[in-house]
Amino acid sequence: MSEHKGQHYITENYQRNFADASGKIWVLDEDDKIFRANPKNIFKEKYFYNVTFADFPKPLFVEKSLADMEGGFAGVVREKINNLRPLTREDKIAISLFASAMLIRTKNQRETLRDFFKKSLEMVKRIKSDPKQVEFLKSLPVSYSKSGFSQGELENIVENFDSWHSVMTLDGMFDSAPDVFKIKWTFFVAPQGRMFMSSDSPLQMVSPEREQKYGVNAIGSLAGLGHADTELTLPISAKVALLASWKYDKSGYVPATYSFIQQLNYRTARSAKRLFADNREILERMLKKNGRSGSARN
Repeated sequence: MSEHKGQHYITENYQRNFADASGKIWVLDEDDKIFRANPKNIFKEKYFYNVTFADFPKPLFVEKSLADMEGGFAGVVREKINNLRPLTREDKIAISLFASAMLIRTKNQRETLRDFFKKSLEMVKRIKSDPKQVEFLKSLPVSYSKSGFSQGELENIVENFDSWHSVMTLDGMFDSAPDVFKIKWTFFVAPQGRMFMSSDSPLQMVSPEREQKYGVNAIGSLAGLGHADTELTLPISAKVALLASWKYDKSGYVPATYSFIQQLNYRTARSAKRLFADNREILERMLKKNGRSGSARN
């Protein structure tokens, strides 16, 4: 198992799409420090995807399944997207699986979900300690009072959260991939001298209309794959980024304007803790524009 000890939550092959001529990436961390790193050694943790449930026979099943999927994505990028060639149905499936996994597999998303379930468990305990709340819940129709997780189930999830999240990553990937496949895709190509950056949360699912109405990060602004105005954005490399949208009517490879590159880089950065790119200057500009403490990344 030692060869699988360090597991990437942002894959090494994906990081290399943003590497400089020496094969290194430039990283801006949450303390506003910029440094170079080898993709082999960053965005990884020990046994990140290992499943340790007592009745689960293959602790490396999730890690190996994700590795197989990542290989398919890397091949499409190398053979097709880097050369601006049309994609086959099989190519789109490979990218759909990769993008769908990115909706849930990263460290940031894991910690957000962990916090959600911890708070849910705390709320359940508070309600059950209040007799009035207990009586109110008993008065609800069965369809309400029996929905969701029980306290015991929540306790089990919180106690074994890392393993639970690993298994859920595969479930979520296969559930979301068909919708990602069906949405309209456009690949934007940066002109000479301009580039896309990426982050530890590279795939963003955004509902622009809801954000304009309710504000960024408000509950009402949260996007779903079925929403008509939802957009998925994923920087593929320093030169190419994917926009998946139900509304955008262009397909294939499209030249990216400077304004589009700025907007996509901001969207990539705003919920990230670490950014990475193929040069230091783009990170310095992002830091200078958004000030100390990374206001655009919170």
